[in-house]
Amino acid sequence: MDLDKTAIVLRQRSFADSIDMSLAVIRIYWRSLFAWAILGALPFALLNAFCLHRIANVDSMLIYNYDVLDPSFLRTRYVLWMTALVFLEAPLALLGVTFFLGQSVFFGSPKLADFRAAFKQSFGGLLWVLGIFRLGALAWLAPLSLTSESQVDLFLEGFLYGFILVGSNAIIRAVRPFAPEMLILERSPLRSNGIKDDERGMVYGKRSVWLHSPVSGELFRRSIASSIVSFFLLGSLSFGWLFLTSIFFSVSTWDWWMDLLLFPLTLWIVAVFATVIRFLSYLDTRTRLEGWELVLRLKAEGQRVNEAME
Repeated sequence: MDLDKTAIVLRQRSFADSIDMSLAVIRIYWRSLFAWAILGALPFALLNAFCLHRIANVDSMLIYNYDVLDPSFLRTRYVLWMTALVFLEAPLALLGVTFFLGQSVFFGSPKLADFRAAFKQSFGGLLWVLGIFRLGALAWLAPLSLTSESQVDLFLEGFLYGFILVGSNAIIRAVRPFAPEMLILERSPLRSNGIKDDERGMVYGKRSVWLHSPVSGELFRRSIASSIVSFFLLGSLSFGWLFLTSIFFSVSTWDWWMDLLLFPLTLWIVAVFATVIRFLSYLDTRTRLEGWELVLRLKAEGQRVNEAME
């Protein structure tokens, strides 16, 4: 392994450069990226469909919500619920994508066994940070109480679930975005268990402060910019599906097939795109704070010297 010969050149990049680079990464690795994405996202997608299929039936919802005259309100409600679930689940569901990107930079395409070993080693941290604290493994519990016969409770759904749970999670991820990379790539443990940092790496809490705090303002701005780009990508793909169905099937209305199939698929595609952007921002942050490209060059040169002396 030549540490100074990486698949992605390590250097400082602006957010615009990261967007351009993310498109290049997706173009080159799209098969592997979406294979890893399907592996992780499919169970979550099926679970989301099970939890929300009852409120996707707009006609049935209109019968029991007689005060709601506009069916587009109920469809928008379903779309927001699905978006919120994918948003909360994506960092956990797309760990395979993060692992693939991290390994591909240095080692080439990883094997599934490599990911299983990394996942097993970091399982406790992944479960606690991404699964419980950031709700990746618990998000599906919220819509379980929703049925086609239940009345729409705007306060419960909009304020408690939307503003409190999703909003607080969005803020945390805006200023502390690199939890997946630290846990699955750096294998940062939650507790040191008496082991020194230089022997096993920094514990997660200390590593998070070290990596995020000096550039928290820049990370927050990048998060907003990434959200805007993702929003327009989501809209473009969604209306693109409608355009294609109008051409090939003469159907231009948003119907059940869009609710249950194409819109969730679009959300996961956007989530993969956002994961690639986050990983590139992770590389940029380590380069800015740690001089990573210089460190790797020195380590690579050291390896060559040692090999020459042997």
